[in-house]
Amino acid sequence: AIAACAGPMETPNISLRYELPGAGGTGLVIASIADSNPYPNRSILLYRKIGDGGESYFQPGAGELIAAELPAGDYEVHSWRVTVEDGSIVAAKPFHIGFRVTSGKAVYLGSYNFRLALEPAGVTQFGSSAPTSKWVADVTCTDQSESDMRMFAARYAALSQLDVSTTLPPECRENLGEGSQYYAQRLRLGPELGL
Repeated sequence: AIAACAGPMETPNISLRYELPGAGGTGLVIASIADSNPYPNRSILLYRKIGDGGESYFQPGAGELIAAELPAGDYEVHSWRVTVEDGSIVAAKPFHIGFRVTSGKAVYLGSYNFRLALEPAGVTQFGSSAPTSKWVADVTCTDQSESDMRMFAARYAALSQLDVSTTLPPECRENLGEGSQYYAQRLRLGPELGL
């Protein structure tokens, strides 16, 4: 049998009733994705455990906050992805923001601000004189721990006394991924569109 090649796995946000296990060997990751774009999209942060070949991703739940449980260990955020209606935008180059999950504690990874824009691609289609456009994205990581931790404490009141490391690594900066690449998806015209 041929095994299907699976993509990254989502790491879900914890439930509002979550209680950190005493000796469970897990900790929490707290971050936010700020996305004030007028374009409908889905922005995610891709991460992996150091020494493990698997890839997973964080995406915010309700609002901008990410609050996810992971087994204790060393990890890194290494890319981001934005899905728009006609394709995907990815980081032009990999980057590395390392973080350590400690059992019974939380680590803050920063706030990731996604800015999207449409840029002329200079290519015309279907005999038109108007050039097509392509998506570009810029992602910046900043320390918004004060506001993000207020949001976390309001949403997860039972965890408000949790020990949280909020020291951001120096790799958390502007222009994560040094630009972006856009991959268009072919529009599928079919029965669902009445064609």
